[in-house]
Amino acid sequence: MTLLTALILASSGAALFPAPQELRLDGKDTFQIRPGIPVVLADEPSPAVVEGVRDLFKVIGYELPIAHASRFESSREAIYIGEHDRHASFDRRRMRRWKDGMDEMAPGGYRLGISKRTVVISGADAAGAFYGIQTLLQIAREHGPAWPELSIRDWPDFALRGAYVRGLQTEDQIKALAALKCNLILFESEDFYNLSGIQARAWQRAFEDAHRYHIEPVPVFDAFGHGGALLRAAPAAVEGRSAAEDIILDGLAWQPLAAANVVHTGAAPIQVAVSRYRCAPGEDYEVETGVLRAPYSSENTGWRIRRTSHGAIPDGATVTVSYSYAPPGSSALCPYALETKTALEEALRKLVQTLRPQYVHLGFGGFQRINQDLRCRGEHKTDAEVFIEAVSLAHALAKQADSGLRLMIWADHLCPLHDNDGALAAQAVQQLPKDLMLVPRFSGPGPGLAPRMDQILREAAQRGGLFVTAVGGAPALIHTVVDRAYAIEAPRRALVALAGGPKDEALRAALRKAWSVRQPALLWPGALNAFFDAALLEPDYKDVLGALVAYLNTQTLKGATPEETQARFVARLNNLGEDFIKGNEELEAVAGLHENLTAYLALEAAYESGDASRALDKLAQLVKAQRLIDPGLDDERAARITETIKSQAVFAPASVLFQAPLLYHRPLAIPARHRVLEAPIRPAYTDTVGRAEAKVDL
Repeated sequence: MTLLTALILASSGAALFPAPQELRLDGKDTFQIRPGIPVVLADEPSPAVVEGVRDLFKVIGYELPIAHASRFESSREAIYIGEHDRHASFDRRRMRRWKDGMDEMAPGGYRLGISKRTVVISGADAAGAFYGIQTLLQIAREHGPAWPELSIRDWPDFALRGAYVRGLQTEDQIKALAALKCNLILFESEDFYNLSGIQARAWQRAFEDAHRYHIEPVPVFDAFGHGGALLRAAPAAVEGRSAAEDIILDGLAWQPLAAANVVHTGAAPIQVAVSRYRCAPGEDYEVETGVLRAPYSSENTGWRIRRTSHGAIPDGATVTVSYSYAPPGSSALCPYALETKTALEEALRKLVQTLRPQYVHLGFGGFQRINQDLRCRGEHKTDAEVFIEAVSLAHALAKQADSGLRLMIWADHLCPLHDNDGALAAQAVQQLPKDLMLVPRFSGPGPGLAPRMDQILREAAQRGGLFVTAVGGAPALIHTVVDRAYAIEAPRRALVALAGGPKDEALRAALRKAWSVRQPALLWPGALNAFFDAALLEPDYKDVLGALVAYLNTQTLKGATPEETQARFVARLNNLGEDFIKGNEELEAVAGLHENLTAYLALEAAYESGDASRALDKLAQLVKAQRLIDPGLDDERAARITETIKSQAVFAPASVLFQAPLLYHRPLAIPARHRVLEAPIRPAYTDTVGRAEAKVDL
């Protein structure tokens, strides 16, 4: 069981990031750092461990002597760092306890112990030893030369914890992510579509840096959604729109086509028909080629046609010209174009041979256009079928480059967040390659998403293997997604944060939660957001009041009585997990505020129904209860409200007592065979001395 939800070290209250799974403060003594204390490493330490030790020396201000474990004679004081099964010191009798249970620990796990005379970091593997150093670095920065006695046993809940970055990253940037225990980076760059020369060497170095710090680098090669770089090399690969226009061909004069950037190839020629008779190119008509070039501009030279003097098209006939063209801004590829296959094959081959990645992300998150080109329409398939064939083509070409590649795509079209006409058929999931990973991504909205989120996550996880989820947006949403992804049964889990750099709060929230899902246990994302349909992380009183008022107003509009709403919340409190038991001050404050708000609504309804005297007496008592919760309700204001209630027999409005607009409950009897229609309205307010009005134009 978790011993502490966060590590509080010293009076500053600085917490370790991410919070360890298990921590015990062992005593009041400290390990005193001073020159001459040896740092004992394995005989062949990993480069990341060596770099971590250098960082430790920078923090303490000087270098310590480094010793190799196989040749080290034990001394009175020492720092031991390494993998549990590759560090000779851990085989000695007095150090063997640092190997206990390490074979069963998850990859990336470690143990860290600080006592009066020794510091030990025992990693489950090389990554674990490196992560243990990152934790020690935080302790050293906070406490200077006196490190408190403690024991940490720590491991990641998610096997892979990633960040999504755009463009080439320096070694320092990669190292900064590794220090947050990030071990996966999805790189987005147009360089990947034509990887050669200086760019190729720069990316090779970046991938080497990532591997050095135990990070798995993943190139994002968006095969069909954003093919700008590929289309510059093969403009006829574009997924265009189809057009059919009627043109009068007089004599042998050239007639312009309405659209620029016409796709006119042997496999996709301009087609001309007269009275449904299909005319033969060259024999019945001629084409004067214009410009087909990406990026596709409306200013590109246009295309023209004319009849031949000896063909089947009569002079002055109206012909129907059918063709595909690329509107300005086009960036999607046509899955049935030979040019697409050739361009993808070459680009993927270069990418895989240059970088040798284990994973490639094939995109498929957004389609600017699908199944609109004549080449697609000629296949007579649904959007879902075209999508499946596009994914399958990219998958096959990537596997052709390296049969061991593990491939992923965004799950947006197969597990849509919203049921709408544009979403591709969900049954298409079953027709995709079995080893393809579907990556659901969530970036909002937070409220109301939970039930659909669970379905999406289950559909992605059912494919087996690595279960990858991507999340962005507010930290509260990130907490919700991570909690729900962790609840899905999967052999290995990965999380990708769609956020900014190492200082970005959303990225830090994602990496913190992916390492230790229950550390720290935050009340709102862990227990209350789903109930109140909110998106709060660590809210102040004003935020909590806003969430509760919005929830209560919704319940009132639905016809629930204040008593029913309070009973429903109490039932929720009684079913909270062990992390949120009663006694939690934050939880008690929320419960007290909810009880005061619902009690107020019940009293207001009683007051309006004629029980004024009793309702006013209880309202005066409620003011005292609210004074204990509301930091803005000082003694003077509370006394003034109470005096007004008692002396003037006035029921204080919610806007006065709570400084929030509560909807008052009124019982409503709906006639038989009728129903309530909820309609949005915008009242027009007028406020004068002694009178306020709200008029609604229906």
